[in-house]
Amino acid sequence: MLKQSTIVLKTVHYSWWGCPAGQEEVHETTLKRLKPELFRKDLIALLDLLKQQKIKPLIAQRFPLVEARQAQELLGKGGVTGKIVLVRNGSSD
Repeated sequence: MLKQSTIVLKTVHYSWWGCPAGQEEVHETTLKRLKPELFRKDLIALLDLLKQQKIKPLIAQRFPLVEARQAQELLGKGGVTGKIVLVRNGSSD
C-alpha cells in the first residue's frame, strides 16, 4: 500500500481509466479539471481498493527523493513497466 510519503511519477503499463498506456496523466488532468466531483469520487474508490488490498500496483522501481532526476531519466528512456515511485529519504516504502 502506498503511504503519504510516497509519490508516484507515472503509470506506463496499464490504465485504470481505460485509456492507452502512458496517457493516464492527460485523462486524469482533464477529468480533474472538468468534473472534480467525479474525479474525487473515483480517487476515493481507488484508494479504498488499495487500502483493502484488492488491487496492487505494479512497482517497477523505487527511488529516494534525492534521486528524482535519475527516476525521470529512467522514464525518459522508456520501456518501464509499472510505476516509478519516489520515497521520502530513509523510507523503505
